[in-house]
Amino acid sequence: MSKKTSTELQAELDALQAEKTEVEKVLATFPGPGDGSIALPEGERLASDATPEEIERARVLRDPYAGENFLDIKANPPGKELRWISPESRKRRGMRGWTVVRFDDAIGRELHKYINDPPSRYEGSSNMDAEVRRGDVVLAWIDVGIAEKRRQVASMKANRFRNSGAMQGSQRIGQFGQIVGDGLRDDPNPQYRAARGMVLPKDYRKRTADKVTDPAIRVEGRRLFGEPEQE
Repeated sequence: MSKKTSTELQAELDALQAEKTEVEKVLATFPGPGDGSIALPEGERLASDATPEEIERARVLRDPYAGENFLDIKANPPGKELRWISPESRKRRGMRGWTVVRFDDAIGRELHKYINDPPSRYEGSSNMDAEVRRGDVVLAWIDVGIAEKRRQVASMKANRFRNSGAMQGSQRIGQFGQIVGDGLRDDPNPQYRAARGMVLPKDYRKRTADKVTDPAIRVEGRRLFGEPEQE
């Protein structure tokens, strides 16, 4: 059996030392034997270790999140278009080309580039936990070509309805108003009918012989509050 040289022994020692360092880093992330807390990462301090300058800077009145709409899309990935969609609505209509963004995909790893204040990832075994959610909506993407085609179709449909309405003729009134068609006009031969349970004025005058002040006069009609109860 050949003896190892000092150089070989030193190389094995270095390898073991490096392996020990990696194991110590992994063990440091597990709860300690005392209070069960997880060790702080390297370079971080306790909250009580804050300096007076850091405390004073934290007291400056500010709110960088004020006025932000957290459903706004700051930017779109190349070749894709982002939107917040409702999962419940898509269950009825189908995804139709939309793909939900997950924290571990190409978009989810760079959420800060596309949305304001990216939501935290919820830990769990469910696949739903991996989706980027905000309230009852999820972030999804679609190919920009599909999105543009759908916008063109919607614009063409809106223009078709607008043109059909304009062909009927209109008359402008002031800066913003217009009348389409003949507008409001009087009926040359109006027909009057009494509502159910009511009496027309001419019939009322005929029955009362113009003695409308006589309390004994009764005409057919309908009580608003029903007949009084019989005692």
